[in-house]
Amino acid sequence: MLKKLVHFLKKTNLFFGCLSLVVVAGGSLVTVTGFGVSHLAKAGVPADREFWERVTHAGVGSIVLGLVGTVTTTAVGASLNSFDGENKEEKNQESSQVTVSQLLSESSEDSQSISEDTSDSRRIYSYHIMKINGHPNFLEDGLVLCRVEAQEQQLLYNFISPSQLDQLATIYGEIYDVISRLVGKCFSSYQPFPKEALDEYLQIHHRYIEAVESSHIGAEYLQSCKGCSYLFAENHVVCAPQPLGWYGVDCPDKRWVSQRALRPYEDDAVVAKLNSRLELCNVIKRDCTILVRDEYTSRCFSFNFDGVLYPSSDKLTELDDMASLATYVDYFRHRKIVECDYSTSDYIDCWRYELANTNVTIDVTDNRIIVREGKSLGSKFHEFRLNGQPFNAYSYACPRDLRNNYNLVSLVDYLKRRSHKKEVS
Repeated sequence: MLKKLVHFLKKTNLFFGCLSLVVVAGGSLVTVTGFGVSHLAKAGVPADREFWERVTHAGVGSIVLGLVGTVTTTAVGASLNSFDGENKEEKNQESSQVTVSQLLSESSEDSQSISEDTSDSRRIYSYHIMKINGHPNFLEDGLVLCRVEAQEQQLLYNFISPSQLDQLATIYGEIYDVISRLVGKCFSSYQPFPKEALDEYLQIHHRYIEAVESSHIGAEYLQSCKGCSYLFAENHVVCAPQPLGWYGVDCPDKRWVSQRALRPYEDDAVVAKLNSRLELCNVIKRDCTILVRDEYTSRCFSFNFDGVLYPSSDKLTELDDMASLATYVDYFRHRKIVECDYSTSDYIDCWRYELANTNVTIDVTDNRIIVREGKSLGSKFHEFRLNGQPFNAYSYACPRDLRNNYNLVSLVDYLKRRSHKKEVS
């Protein structure tokens, strides 16, 4: 509101200032004219001398009035400009304060980000060995190391040289068909770029590579030595804590090199410990995936090295969709299995009766129960063990609705519901 009032006053003052200048100009013209005509009248020119003298006096008055108006409007305009300038300066100061505050906030966030990056919780990058075909920039028989992340739109890669391929093959224990077998392997690193990450990874394992290539120590006694800071591998001595090495991947004295970045379930020893107290279930590490295999139900669940269930993985309906690897392992450790023989006539006859109006047939052989959805040769059929669990949990015949809960009982219930819906419709 004040800004509008000041603007109005400035426009009004400008109008009166212009008017004052016009009055001064008009008064000057009138004064000159009246003064000249009055002197001509004195010289004998026929003219009303008194009238032109009054005109001259009026012109002088107009000039004085115009000059006063000009001075007044100039002073008022200066005051208004000064007031407006103060307001602008205050706003600029406020804007500067906001800008400085934002800069300080951003600087604080940047400092916090830098401190996080330099702490033990530095960002870890995942690198995958890939073979990319059909692009002129990639070698026909070569591999590349790529950093691929879901939230990023770019692919960072670096070519793997033949000597680096040989070293990677030694680290991963690949002897035959190295190119194809290295595809899919991965590791983690604190380095944000593939070239530096690969150089550091090979440097971390250089003692292990030398130990394996020397053949002085059996490779089976060096599995737990990958990336261990204690590894000596000279004069037939593996390390000071374990001079003869350790059979397996769970050496109790292993200490990782500080540069080695590890996700929670990337260490083979950690994965091996997950198998303790597990029955009819085992946890294995395959390339970049942790697999939980349930031998009882023939199902498999896949997780990344952070213990996060892959979206495409099978899921347990008993657990939350976002359940972690630790939750799954705990579930299988405490699972109670109640065996039931579904091949008895009590179950089979009952199901045959309930499905009598359908084309579904249920047959029992020596070691399996076969459910057929039709009588033709091309009909879908399901094979279950006598305890109701499928031989193949991911059979092509499995209905989509049962993809996370496929067994004999759930299939029969599904077929009954489907038959009921057809009758109603």
